[in-house]
Amino acid sequence: MASLLKQDVNKAKVIRLLNWVYFLFALLSVLAILIIEVSLTAGWEDFISSNWVIAIWSIFLLSRCSEIYVAFLRDALDKVSEKKSESRGKWWPRSLVRIKNKLFVHQWISRHIKGSSLQNHDRLALSFRSYFELIVNFAILYLLTPETFWKDCKNPEGIWESGYFSGVTITTLGYGDITPVHWFPQFLTVFEVLCGFALIVVCFAVYLQKEKNG
Repeated sequence: MASLLKQDVNKAKVIRLLNWVYFLFALLSVLAILIIEVSLTAGWEDFISSNWVIAIWSIFLLSRCSEIYVAFLRDALDKVSEKKSESRGKWWPRSLVRIKNKLFVHQWISRHIKGSSLQNHDRLALSFRSYFELIVNFAILYLLTPETFWKDCKNPEGIWESGYFSGVTITTLGYGDITPVHWFPQFLTVFEVLCGFALIVVCFAVYLQKEKNG
């Protein structure tokens, strides 16, 4: 979808818009979960008892985390090799692009989103917002898993505890007070660390080095 929006529109403006949209969506998700935890006497577990709700939400969050990982890794590799990436996403049918243009999405983005190019300091700001979004997205993913997936059935209880576990995981602290024993949350923890490295170690080092070298 992001590549479709970038057709016939300034790429940097679309990236800025989507980055803010997903960042605000992550904030609203945390707020919504907090409201549910405080206001519903049935509890958070009963609210998400439907398997299809868990499946759809998990797929969306995983796809978004994968998108962040791939996007920043590609951008960092392009910066190192000085390769242009304008040709990516050209596979969308022109009919869909024309429909998108008829909805005046491209005109709204062109008029209301500032910044026609991305400098390294802009990329750092995008990275920080995406880093926070990763912590929130993985926290929700951990929250969606059943307690049997965790050692001694001690699963993250509530968004604050799952956010804490997500934070110590992405920063590779790993205190060990909460431990997954099922393959799915174990996969999530490894994937979260990889995403964190893609943003912090690879991207930040490349952007800061390029900024320093001018």
